[in-house]
Amino acid sequence: AAVLERRHLEMRATVAEILAARGPGLDEVLSLASFYLDYFSVHPSFGRLTLRVYPAGLEPLPDFEEYSKSSEEGTGLFTRAIERGQQEQSIRAGDARWLATLVQGLIMFDHSLRYEKDAGRISIEDLLDVVRSAVAS
Repeated sequence: AAVLERRHLEMRATVAEILAARGPGLDEVLSLASFYLDYFSVHPSFGRLTLRVYPAGLEPLPDFEEYSKSSEEGTGLFTRAIERGQQEQSIRAGDARWLATLVQGLIMFDHSLRYEKDAGRISIEDLLDVVRSAVAS
């Protein structure tokens, strides 16, 4: 739990910078996704812990209720960016929380492949293209 909290606090500064830029909703979704992909790349053990504690779209383990709040914040960040993109018409119509969970799931799936031998992985740029294709209008 302490590792989760420490990393979460560390991540907040960069997330705040992304949000302060106040770019278009689609750009914000892609910037957030890029940040998380890079962060898990630099801190693979944290990413692996995150996979075990809070798989995207599933309820967290009971012992990590505090972390579930930060995971909900992450979903909220993507959800708000998607809602803004929908208003700007750069992001497809649909349930914003569902689309946010889809984006988070793609990020976590990419990270999970790091632990599979001979798993075909794509570059971060290619994964961001998949995210763009999934949510852009």
